[in-house]
Amino acid sequence: MRWRPVHSPQRKTHGELVLVRKGRRWVAVDARLPPLLLAEAVSRSKGMPPFGRCSVVSLEPALGRGRADLLLAGEDGSAWIVETKCVTLVDCGVALFPDAPTARGARHMCELMQLANERAAANRPRPRPAVAFVCQRSDVYCFRPNDLTDPAFGAALRAAANSGVQIVSYRCRVGIDGIWLGEQIPVNLTEG
Repeated sequence: MRWRPVHSPQRKTHGELVLVRKGRRWVAVDARLPPLLLAEAVSRSKGMPPFGRCSVVSLEPALGRGRADLLLAGEDGSAWIVETKCVTLVDCGVALFPDAPTARGARHMCELMQLANERAAANRPRPRPAVAFVCQRSDVYCFRPNDLTDPAFGAALRAAANSGVQIVSYRCRVGIDGIWLGEQIPVNLTEG
């Protein structure tokens, strides 16, 4: 286990849990990392699926009643509004989200779905919506929604995908010296 000391009179704790060890592997548990990891990877990449060659325009752009995580601009004139989700739960190599019921997560999927519907009906270009599941560990080979824990989130994710929201997932390389966004992994949206 690794933690980072934080000294602030506004905090209730004196530090933050950053990494845990599972067997021989490290798992990053900081839920604030996914947008930063994706932004760094996009900035360094010569073309990152599915976004292509792009740059980060802003962090926390407006989306519905709240904010998404990233607004990306492609070299080809495209734009993406991306919500990221932190994934740490794994069962037999399958990354699962969420690890607890999340009404907020389902709301984010509905807001992305609304953006996809508005984009389809608009006469002018609008950003393409996407959700990126960032698996903060290296021992995963695919992603799927955790229907046993939160069937409402799974249903919202499938509805978002059906309306045109791009669903992607990445595994990370995690070590005691850092964490980096790794390869894109398959997304399995079948119910079950």
